Amino acid sequence: KEKEERKKRELLEAEKQREREEQEKKKREQEEQSRKLAEKLKQEAEESRRKMQEEIDEAKKRSEERVKKMDDREKEAINDLDRWRDEMLKEQKAKLEKKRGERRKTQAQKNELISDSGKEKKKKKK
Repeated sequence: KEKEERKKRELLEAEKQREREEQEKKKREQEEQSRKLAEKLKQEAEESRRKMQEEIDEAKKRSEERVKKMDDREKEAINDLDRWRDEMLKEQKAKLEKKRGERRKTQAQKNELISDSGKEKKKKKK
């Protein structure tokens, strides 16, 4: 009877030991799954962060290119205005020179007439 009792206890102990081992095995498997899932999530998060950074960098680059184009257009417009202003100034200067030339010519003619009339008066006096 004692042998049977001992055998039952040993069988019970063996059964409990198997259950503990099985539970530990399940626990290790769950921990491994959790670790793998955590690693996968970490990789996905890193990939997502990397992609987002690439998009940000790309958007920044496009923005800088737009700003550069706008700056170039602005510089070109300023240069166009400068050229136009220079042309207008040249035209004004040319007109002024022409008017001065005409005035000098007119003044010279007037002076000549005055001079001629002064000579005529002298001739008459003589």
